[in-house]
Amino acid sequence: MIVSRWTHTVKLGRMEEAVALHLAIKEKAGHPLPFRIYWSDIGRFSVMAVEMEYESLAEYETFWAEWAARPDWGADVAKLFDLLEPGSTQEIWNLAG
Repeated sequence: MIVSRWTHTVKLGRMEEAVALHLAIKEKAGHPLPFRIYWSDIGRFSVMAVEMEYESLAEYETFWAEWAARPDWGADVAKLFDLLEPGSTQEIWNLAG
């Protein structure tokens, strides 16, 4: 099992919009496994983390290739980038248990 963790700095005052957009994209994409969104209460301001689980790296690659083939993916990404400050990260973690 792997976890893809994306960390974003959301523009001030736009967190609720960013969470709603991530959830809408998740529904459109039909993400099959656990999908979690966190935002900071204590720590760096306006930070959001999104975690998605996959059975394997192959499943991750297949899922995102299919998502990128959708005709509306570019519009969703443009909306998301409008809500974020530069400097997002993506990490792939092996889940131990």
